Amino acid sequence: MTKNITIIILALTLTLVTFLSLMMFSNYQHDMLSMTDQQLKSDNLHLEALDGLTQQYNQLVANYDNLNSQYLQLGKAKGLIGNWTTFLVTAYTANDIKQGTSGITYIGIRTDTKIPICAVDPSVIPIGTIIEVKGLGIYLCADTGGLIKGNRIDLLFSNKDEAINFGKIIKDVRIVK
Repeated sequence: MTKNITIIILALTLTLVTFLSLMMFSNYQHDMLSMTDQQLKSDNLHLEALDGLTQQYNQLVANYDNLNSQYLQLGKAKGLIGNWTTFLVTAYTANDIKQGTSGITYIGIRTDTKIPICAVDPSVIPIGTIIEVKGLGIYLCADTGGLIKGNRIDLLFSNKDEAINFGKIIKDVRIVK
């Protein structure tokens, strides 16, 4: 009889352990499904945000392409893109109170950079344009100046003596990009 009671107790214990294991597994599955639903909702929100950003990016690219096309047409109409045009070329230096320079260009570039920079009249050559000055090199149009009007550009020099020695010259200029 004790043997039968022991077998019954073992069977009940085994049944209880199995039942508890199944309950734990069921809760685990429920938790996993719940977490998967939360993750799915989060992923969907991220995808919606990414889709919105992609649409905004595509709109910006379209706007840029449109503006670039207008800019190229304007440059061609003025005969500047790829064609040489005569300009008065002068020189300036950074941090010269008499010239009104501050060490920072119109577009925010520090003037102690190694980038060749020039000041232009934005109604003739747009800011951000890359130009070639025949015989002198390639320059980024990153600055403006009070006296820079019409077909005149001002090349940035690292020191005042170089700028003074450069003087004023007539040079052919063309828009590269």
